[in-house]
Amino acid sequence: MGKDLKGRDLGVGIYQCQDGLYSAGYTNKLGKRKEKYFKKLQECRQWIADARFVDSHSDLSAGENMTVEAWFDYFIIDIKGDTIRLNTQRNYKERFERNIKEHIGKMLLSEVKSIHCQDILNKMTPEYAESTVYQCRITMYILFETAVENDILGRIPVKKSVKVPPGRKAKEKRVLSVEEQKVWSTVIRQESGESDPLKAKADTEIFL
Repeated sequence: MGKDLKGRDLGVGIYQCQDGLYSAGYTNKLGKRKEKYFKKLQECRQWIADARFVDSHSDLSAGENMTVEAWFDYFIIDIKGDTIRLNTQRNYKERFERNIKEHIGKMLLSEVKSIHCQDILNKMTPEYAESTVYQCRITMYILFETAVENDILGRIPVKKSVKVPPGRKAKEKRVLSVEEQKVWSTVIRQESGESDPLKAKADTEIFL
């Protein structure tokens, strides 16, 4: 049972260092010692809980036998689950389903190379905003990083060399000017026959 600097119990595998950082460590099924340091105790506890869960439930053993798609399903449901915000979970799922799965979903984890990850980002660039492409890179990095942390994969294929290509910027939203609001009101009234533009419904949207 580890302790903090004031002598309070922190739980098995966790202790506080003299510099104030919290250390979490355990020995996995392969006999390999895993240890990581955190500034916050809550993050420390969450990491060791996740790591032990994967280690104890693992017939997963290694990336030689697991596809990227199978690992993503395990990663999003059993590892991350309720520990991440719904918005973050939705973003991970969206990027995987729309951009990642088609290219490397059926590949084994151990087969994925940096060139495959770069190819995904390159193919997104003409169609997506640069911020969305960056979001896809983050999804891939977190996915493979978690596999490495749990000894399912030996290295992260999303290396520093995997770059987000320069792409189109997200369209900037702005408020309609007074003149534009007058034009909009007139168009809506004419198309709907409604004298009050706030009650009118248009079949088309105006994009600025």
